[in-house]
Amino acid sequence: MSLLEELRVQPQALCAFYSHLAGQYAEETLAFMLLCYDYRVSLPSQRIPKAEAIISTYIEDDAQKQVQLSSRCRSKIVANQNSALSSLFSSAFDEAQVTLKGNFWDSFKKMYLEGNEEPVPKRKALMKTFAKVFPSELLP
Repeated sequence: MSLLEELRVQPQALCAFYSHLAGQYAEETLAFMLLCYDYRVSLPSQRIPKAEAIISTYIEDDAQKQVQLSSRCRSKIVANQNSALSSLFSSAFDEAQVTLKGNFWDSFKKMYLEGNEEPVPKRKALMKTFAKVFPSELLP
């Protein structure tokens, strides 16, 4: 099960992890992963505009919320952005997941899920934040 799949079946954990990432100035990586998932499950006719939005926001060199990806991965996505392939962002999704798991997941689990620090934030308050960031079909 991927990190995103784990989080999607535990809405409170998803909200808490997003909050944790925001505290680490890394929430754009989770947002990117959710949008990649949305792209993959979208109808082919919807993919090109979604790809353009993801690329301009997260992939391009001057992107507002650029995520950490290899230059090879970035180049491959940009070169194939008009293909509407469901797998366009697959390697980027995998790289982002590795980044989150390697840099943030263990500390999050220790702090929030194992109860060593503050409790998991209230789901209702974080859902309001999520609603501003993600399409409703991605919300748990």
